Amino acid sequence: MRGIKQCAVWLTGFLLISCSGANRTFDRGTINVVDAMENLQELKVSQLGNKIRFIPLETNDSVLVANRWNLLVTDKYAIISNMERGNSQKCMTFDLNTGKYITTVGHPGQDPEAYGSCVPVLDEAGSDVLYFFKPKGIVKYSMDNRFLGSIKMNRMLTSFPLIEDTVMSTVLSGSSPDGGRYISFLRMNLEGNLIDSMAVAGSGKPVTTYTPTRYFDASIYESPSLMPYSGLTFHKLKGRREDMGHVVEVKGSDQMWQAGGSVRFHQAFNDSIYGISAEGPSVTYVFDTGKWHYPVEETGKTEITSNHAFVTDVTETKDKIVFAVSKGWLGEDNKGYVGLYDKKTGTTIMGEIEKGFQDDLAGFAPFYPVRTNSKGQLIGVMTIEDIDKWLEKHPDAERPPFFDTLAEDANPVLVIVE
Repeated sequence: MRGIKQCAVWLTGFLLISCSGANRTFDRGTINVVDAMENLQELKVSQLGNKIRFIPLETNDSVLVANRWNLLVTDKYAIISNMERGNSQKCMTFDLNTGKYITTVGHPGQDPEAYGSCVPVLDEAGSDVLYFFKPKGIVKYSMDNRFLGSIKMNRMLTSFPLIEDTVMSTVLSGSSPDGGRYISFLRMNLEGNLIDSMAVAGSGKPVTTYTPTRYFDASIYESPSLMPYSGLTFHKLKGRREDMGHVVEVKGSDQMWQAGGSVRFHQAFNDSIYGISAEGPSVTYVFDTGKWHYPVEETGKTEITSNHAFVTDVTETKDKIVFAVSKGWLGEDNKGYVGLYDKKTGTTIMGEIEKGFQDDLAGFAPFYPVRTNSKGQLIGVMTIEDIDKWLEKHPDAERPPFFDTLAEDANPVLVIVE
């Protein structure tokens, strides 16, 4: 396993596991959220790196980023997926350093070379291969749109995996009304044949990964995570469940990435970052929310209120972890915070999410890192709307050189800190 790359994964079911739910091995540090939230600071871009660059993505009539899109990055490429319906899906590649459009990769449809989802999975081995999933297999493309073949799978995945060369890593999870719950890590080949597996955490009786459940008079509320354009979402369901009665269930985007020779996994609402390596699973980092800790074992019984805090976003580099915390449920008069954990010193600092990381290098808008790559670069995104709103509030601010080249309908601008 090489480098550090990141993706979001979506798992079926409403599963939450607290740190007290299983025996753990603590081999690193504690991210002191509770003290940092009580002693807020102004975070600065210079705490992340000494150079900031603005990379407008090329725009023309055939290269437009849709209203709903996803971003992936490598050391050389930015991959934008327009997450429209049906044949309106599109995956586009751009040069990360110049923003120049390279090509549109693959196509949706039913033919042998078509994909089912335009959001690819990267090869962690650094081969510049894009893996697109469809109901019964995988199609492979190069960054410049060369079709590299297809693979028939004998297993349906419940989440986007990590892929390294010929091996896929994924997480299975499940829960039951009586409190049984687990997280299991699986490695398999690209055909879906199991290589090995290990239990990461669990409690109670064994449960299945997916059990159909009926709800009545249910309402579902969706909110994006705190970090702009991270692609992570959170859901709250209120209703009557056939096997439990009235419930308030929450679900969020889990994250899985690779760092320091191991796979990292952060489950929504969980206060742990798990590390999974050849030596086995461990709790690598713990977010200590102290008096605002959410008792996840009470999910369905205890609502998340302004007395609770939970982590919504995690981005890890070799020496830092950038994260966001919501105090209270998203969109319900919650307060948001962004934080920085220094692995070398073990210190944690946090500031208000509205202020982000203040740009003390170029003097422009706040920076919100949501992606990283094996070079350790941190990448954020600004849209034209974001830039216009910030300039309205800061009319005397100096415009960066890239600003004069932007059209009203220009594609987003990547912000890279290194």
